[in-house]
Amino acid sequence: MILLFLLVPVLCILGWELIHHYYEINTPLFLLINGMPPHNDWLWQNISFLGDGLPAYVLLIFFCRKNAHLLWLGILAFLVTGLAVQGIKYLIDVVRPISYLGIENVHVIGKALKFNSFPSGHAATAFVLAGVLSRSMRQNAFAHTRLISTGLILFATLIALSRVVVGVHWPLDVIIGAIWGWYSAAILMRLSARTVSIGRTRRSANILYILAAISAGCLWNFDGGYPLAAGLAKLLSACAMTYVALSLVELNLRVRLILEKGLRLRLRPITAQQLDHTFFEKSK
Repeated sequence: MILLFLLVPVLCILGWELIHHYYEINTPLFLLINGMPPHNDWLWQNISFLGDGLPAYVLLIFFCRKNAHLLWLGILAFLVTGLAVQGIKYLIDVVRPISYLGIENVHVIGKALKFNSFPSGHAATAFVLAGVLSRSMRQNAFAHTRLISTGLILFATLIALSRVVVGVHWPLDVIIGAIWGWYSAAILMRLSARTVSIGRTRRSANILYILAAISAGCLWNFDGGYPLAAGLAKLLSACAMTYVALSLVELNLRVRLILEKGLRLRLRPITAQQLDHTFFEKSK
């Protein structure tokens, strides 16, 4: 308690200094990262595109076979994180790098944004997705959880870094966005205990899979302001819709899709008891 009492004024002073010297603190590191070679526009547009809310949610679909509850967690995560980030953006007036430094001093890849820089929504989205997936795998004793979690965090970090590389965010924007996204995932996983049945009954799972299919369909013509990512958007859209369709077939026709030798797909009938064990957690 005494430590907290001593930390409060220190944090207030640091916050005050940060607000009033935000641009001076960020500029050297921003120029270093933004000017970093090589400037591969196609690569960075596609990486940055994956941090947008819709593509990130569609990516979540590929982890949701036999676990539709994860789709529900994704909806909660993106709603809570997105609303909070957008609210802060309009409360704290931080301009984008091109507005402060001038467009001639910033290498911009894709759309040129000027206002509402703090915090980075893409960084928050990437880290809330990584956090939800990592914690969900840990709770369900998924194989190679530590290795996959490390990969997810590195992938989220690359998305966050891309926001500086494309010239639309300051370094502290993405750092705060990443921290907010990661801890939002922790909070949401605790709160999700109150909605544990959603996605774990056949009816709710069907609804979530259909919503996921609609989201995947919307991605077909969405590029998030990065036209070079249009091809990736269409690829993800087609693959995700196919994946959801197969999940719906398995769920409702009581079959399991298996891959035989020679890479041939076969549908194998399963019993109702096996179906419940496969798709739904039994209530305790």
